[in-house]
Amino acid sequence: KFPYRRCLIFVDNAGADVVLGCFPLAREILRGGGEVVLAANSLPAINDITLNELVDVVDRASDICPIMKEARKAAIAAQVANGGRVPPPPGMMQRPSSMTNLSSMLIGNDSSPRSSSGSPKEDSPVPALPSLHSQPRTDAAREPRLYVVENGQGSPCLDLTRVSKDVADATVGTDLVIIEGMGRSIHTNFAAKLKCDVLKLAMIKNKHLASRL
Repeated sequence: KFPYRRCLIFVDNAGADVVLGCFPLAREILRGGGEVVLAANSLPAINDITLNELVDVVDRASDICPIMKEARKAAIAAQVANGGRVPPPPGMMQRPSSMTNLSSMLIGNDSSPRSSSGSPKEDSPVPALPSLHSQPRTDAAREPRLYVVENGQGSPCLDLTRVSKDVADATVGTDLVIIEGMGRSIHTNFAAKLKCDVLKLAMIKNKHLASRL
């Protein structure tokens, strides 16, 4: 049984990288009862896969793999029932619609609204993501689902303060984040600390960068 409730995977390159790398990983998570959210670039960047391409490739893989097919069907049905938004896992609250980034998951981030003088406003609280630790896991109601969303980016890097609303919705209930690729996981998020477990996967292709790690 997969020990996590929902895994958010920021995918990287098109081709073998996603088909032979991310898909088998996603399939095993689904087989273990977890949810998977695959997040791809909104716009083209070198050889990174985009949302439209990923949807097509996932559909083709689902024709072959019954596990992915059933999980994809369940995810689409859940989104339709939730007005097109990625719903939270069963028993959890929907993300406030005003939240548009992942910065609230960063440890030590101060997202409090500030006055013109720069001091925090005490009477204007910012809606926060529901706590991953305070909400019930509801393991008994778990259903494998495979969501495919755009990440709001158009480069090989990943800015967690500027993501799509779909990714922001998907963070509710996410207790494992996987960031793939040297640009996303090393160049821009190597030092980033999240409030949930995170796995950063990359092949270091630069000798200068490798010597600094």
